[in-house]
Amino acid sequence: MRIVYQNTFLDVFSFHIYALPRQRAMQIMALVIGLFLGHTLWSAARNLEGTVGMKVFVFAVMTSLVFAAILAMVLGSTALSVFFNRSRHILGEHSICLTEEGVVESTPLGRQETTWGGIHHIARTRRFILLFITPASAHLVPTRAFANSQDADRFFELAKRSSLTAQVQP
Repeated sequence: MRIVYQNTFLDVFSFHIYALPRQRAMQIMALVIGLFLGHTLWSAARNLEGTVGMKVFVFAVMTSLVFAAILAMVLGSTALSVFFNRSRHILGEHSICLTEEGVVESTPLGRQETTWGGIHHIARTRRFILLFITPASAHLVPTRAFANSQDADRFFELAKRSSLTAQVQP
């Protein structure tokens, strides 16, 4: 099955927003930072004069502001990375073909072949079918590339079935 599509800046940015929180290293880092900040902010809030309710309110506001700042930095750095990297091999026209042996993706700049055994994970969102080749990188196939939802379903099911079959074989 072969699909031709265009990846845009918004597609790549959306993928990063989808993939970052699902990476184990990012989850561990968020937990460590969250515990450190929680302890630090609570230590500051509990020394304030006032009721426990007021201290909890101040803690919640401070925590929200810190996490909003961190989120803004992550989103900003992701956008800048995608924009300044120009992602020439990611943006633009793509052709992806699911074969019996694996996935073949072609762009005007090159061609990549991955056997089904090399596919790390396959996921589907409202906007994409994602064929992960590592935990942090994937072939992004926008669902808008398909004529209808049935074609997207067939593509996704074929990829899932082929990937599972490759994992079962010795």
